[in-house]
Amino acid sequence: FNRQSTTTTAWGVKLMRGRLNFGGLSHFTLVGSWSQTGGQFLAGNSTVATIGYFEDNPLTLSALPGNPFANLRIGAANRDFYPAYVRALTPLEIGGKLILFSGTFDPGVFTHTVGGNWEDMGASFSPASGTIRFAGSQPIQIGLSSWSRFNNIEIAGPSTATFMTGITASSLTASRSGTALVFASGSTYTFTSMSLGSPALYD
Repeated sequence: FNRQSTTTTAWGVKLMRGRLNFGGLSHFTLVGSWSQTGGQFLAGNSTVATIGYFEDNPLTLSALPGNPFANLRIGAANRDFYPAYVRALTPLEIGGKLILFSGTFDPGVFTHTVGGNWEDMGASFSPASGTIRFAGSQPIQIGLSSWSRFNNIEIAGPSTATFMTGITASSLTASRSGTALVFASGSTYTFTSMSLGSPALYD
């Protein structure tokens, strides 16, 4: 399946075999769950935007290794009408940025890999387990809303990681030697444990 238009909406995706190619698609609105048990997903430069469902019955995301989303968005800009309640059932790979607009993102116990920025516009993100691993090669920015927190953060690839807001997390790991960690002046950062290897730290 090849999709060459710029936007589309689906009530759910179930990929079992074959190829799902978003091609020139820029925006894919997902009003339901995403399940991949086989086949191949080619994200192109698209943003998959999740909306809908209920806090006690979230939509779910499951994918296979090597089939990354380009960008993933939780909820819509009109947060009063289009929040999203999302739960990950497998590790997720996101080549670009993850945007938390509105609703809730439950990452489960998994390690999720993000290549770009982490942007929190107001969704709830407070996992009790699991890791967010930033593995892209380009400089990134990480921001959280005041009521959200990370469990574990790993900075594994970027040359520079800039924390745009105060951050609370169980642990912060910088596993790439020479990574510059930049902390916003005047913000509060709370980490239960830190393993920094050989990063360069900046205020």
